[in-house]
Amino acid sequence: MIKNDAYRFYRLSSESDVLVTKSNKSDDSQIKEYARINKNNYKKLASSTHYTDYDQLDYWN
Repeated sequence: MIKNDAYRFYRLSSESDVLVTKSNKSDDSQIKEYARINKNNYKKLASSTHYTDYDQLDYWN
């Protein structure tokens, strides 16, 4: 969570890019923005931060 925004990361399928959603933390059901991150770039980011490992991400429903 950064300032008033909540970021969530999801896998789209078993070997796909990562979907990132941004929403207001007071109403995280309303997605304000979204983006896709390349699977390998996400793995690099997760390995250098506290983010969840790629293999442990939930799938987008």
